[in-house]
Amino acid sequence: MQRVRRDTAVAVIPAPPATGTPGYFGKGDPQSGQSATIPGYEWFNSVQEELCGVIEALGLTLADADRTQLLQALKLLQGSDVLYNKTVHTTVANGSPVYWDSANSRYDLAKADGTSAANFIGFARNVSAGKADIVIGGYVSGLAGLTAGKVYLSTTTAGALTSTLTSVPIGLAISAAEILLRQDISAYANLALTQLWTKAQRGQVLALADAASIAVDLSLSNNFSITLAGNRTLATPTNVVPGQSGIIAVTQDATGSRTLAFGTNYKFAGGSAPTLTTTANATDYLTYYAETATRVFVSIVKDVK
Repeated sequence: MQRVRRDTAVAVIPAPPATGTPGYFGKGDPQSGQSATIPGYEWFNSVQEELCGVIEALGLTLADADRTQLLQALKLLQGSDVLYNKTVHTTVANGSPVYWDSANSRYDLAKADGTSAANFIGFARNVSAGKADIVIGGYVSGLAGLTAGKVYLSTTTAGALTSTLTSVPIGLAISAAEILLRQDISAYANLALTQLWTKAQRGQVLALADAASIAVDLSLSNNFSITLAGNRTLATPTNVVPGQSGIIAVTQDATGSRTLAFGTNYKFAGGSAPTLTTTANATDYLTYYAETATRVFVSIVKDVK
């Protein structure tokens, strides 16, 4: 978008007319002598400045050939949280990820190196004369070279981003130049960090479908339950990831005396599969641990009264 470019354009916005009543455009009525409404310079200037004001306030430079600037500005505003006109280090540029350097009372280039520089706060924009706005939440554009997907703070280069997993997740790249920031990264689980859970964590208990061969998909849960309505086989589990563990609660139906065989990838102490409690409505608990994708160790805790 750009302001009007004509030989008749003026350099200063003229004052609106002193007369006239604000209202709405009308189509006119020749029979009654009511003329159609013709917008004047003040209306065109008002619309132009309302649009340009949004674009420029978000740090974009008006460009004749770009017809998407209002959309870009609205994206920047969507869910955004900004600290305005903050002091930054001289190395900080537009699009730099920064942290708060408390020792020097300014924002500096962030880096996932285990020091205070890893305390990422947001991205700098509108950098000028040692000042910048810091976007700490929402949408960030004007970047380059990103790989769509999860974005992390570089461990090797201050102010750089990477798609390689590090200890400081930034957000989600939706294109090579755009990121959706995750505002409170401390509230999310990280794959490669030791974390202290301050509330109870629970795994759902997923009811398995009773069948002659009972399917167990370990990608769906850690904990399972099944009520046996006949002699069954617990099929070799699918989607096994080494290190997964959990419980399979096995309950006899009202008839009882149901048996349970096991798929070949289940392994047992001494090589012998456990036998179930055969009392009607009794529940035994199979604990399992996946050593590899093809070796799942199982032990049994029998019905306790």
